[in-house]
Amino acid sequence: DNVDKAYHPVFEKFGYGTTIWSPLGSGVLTGKYLDGKMPDGSRMSLKSFEQLGNFYLTPANLEKVAAMKPIAERLGCNLAQLSLGFCYVNPHVSTVILGATSVKQLEENLATLKMVEKLTPEVMQEIEDIWQNKPGITR
Repeated sequence: DNVDKAYHPVFEKFGYGTTIWSPLGSGVLTGKYLDGKMPDGSRMSLKSFEQLGNFYLTPANLEKVAAMKPIAERLGCNLAQLSLGFCYVNPHVSTVILGATSVKQLEENLATLKMVEKLTPEVMQEIEDIWQNKPGITR
């Protein structure tokens, strides 16, 4: 939020953008944790990622991810593609870093590029209405 506010004038004036690290929230935005189970081998199942899990795997976040599922289904994509697409179409984002752990994941993530035209301003607003985390930009 602070970066968005502080750099908003630079983004606007020079067309720069920010780099999005962990755009899938360490897998939370893929929906794989919605059933309440910890998939074997997932980042959140590792002891070294326990603190990250405490940050991302909250009931409020999981509720929001679940609320995005009907949007993804309507658009014919999965939750990961919807989440990556949300980052990709943001005019203040220049780079979305993918953290795929398999070729299959990479291919699914890259398929996001085939669906981004479906992310209309109305769809983007639906997602914003769920997360309510758009930074308040003041000049």
